[in-house]
Amino acid sequence: MWTKDLEKGWSETMDYYVFVTKRCNMKCAYCCENQEWTQIRGFNVVEKPDYDIPDLIKFILKNRERFNDDEVYIILYGGEPLLNQTWIKEFMRQAEEYNFRYALFTNGVLLPESDDYVIERLSYLFVSIDGLEEINDRFRGKGNYRKVLSGLSSIEKKFNGKKIAMMTMTPYNKIYESVLDIVDKFDFIYWKLLSSNELENAEDFKRNYDKGLDLLIDYWIREMKKGRVVGLIPFLAVVTTLLDGIKQENFRCNVGDILVTVDTDGNCYSCDELVDEKHRIGSIYGSIKKRRIPYSKRCKKCEYRYVCGGRCPKEEILFPSEVVDYHCDLTKMLIDKLREKVSMVEELIDKGVVKRVDFNFPHLTSEIP
Repeated sequence: MWTKDLEKGWSETMDYYVFVTKRCNMKCAYCCENQEWTQIRGFNVVEKPDYDIPDLIKFILKNRERFNDDEVYIILYGGEPLLNQTWIKEFMRQAEEYNFRYALFTNGVLLPESDDYVIERLSYLFVSIDGLEEINDRFRGKGNYRKVLSGLSSIEKKFNGKKIAMMTMTPYNKIYESVLDIVDKFDFIYWKLLSSNELENAEDFKRNYDKGLDLLIDYWIREMKKGRVVGLIPFLAVVTTLLDGIKQENFRCNVGDILVTVDTDGNCYSCDELVDEKHRIGSIYGSIKKRRIPYSKRCKKCEYRYVCGGRCPKEEILFPSEVVDYHCDLTKMLIDKLREKVSMVEELIDKGVVKRVDFNFPHLTSEIP
């Protein structure tokens, strides 16, 4: 699978999502740990991995040789991974000679207490924040917004990688205002639709999302005309696919392809949100078997599939069809709006106002909500 690397453009790599802990220091209102699908993700109170670090390193090196990987990404995941920095630091220390690249997903609250050794070795830092302070704190707790921004400031001098905001679009978010509130604080912004098996304020949200996307796309193009490509990952993913004439043949999250989730017990799965026996692909003590997850019937017959990459398998498994259809409608809306701007983007590239490389982005998200 060819994936997008920020520095190199297109490159082949394997991604290991390593659960560092299942514990979390927050109780976000919409978090998966509080929803019905907690069980299928395998969440319980596990403080740290119960396997030996050398066993994980040996497993990764064996796969690097087997799959002829150019690079290896280790994505430190949880729970809240910064609750187990001791383990992270020891893994990095033991793997120092292998030149792994690291990313870390965090809620940002513990960044002021982060270990310099860990932070300095991260290529990417993914931070959960939902834009406007009032909306963010409604779901993540009072004072969270300011704690996250304070945390980012605390690592400014020691972190040399790229910061990516991970926004969750709830029925109360307004996409334009939420993005603009944090756009200058991050290198990239990705937003996802709320994972829920119910539709709340669906029509109002769709109407607001429609208007907000128009405003946000206009802003994105205005900035592009000034020579700046703002790092809005959903926009970058759609436009680069259309610019390059590429057919997206796999799920954009790389489930069933180059994504390997390593649970705290050493078992491996094809998706970090489908941690059950059905989706188990092996363990670090043996080999893994890539297990393709088939597209749903709706995706197979959908003309948008080769741009969006297919609807999230977790949604297809756990959510009612009307919820999946609704999310698909929002995705199609986004693609249609950006398709209208592709010729304008091509013209700006041809004139040298921006470069094609300016549209590269980290591949460690689902890319298109």
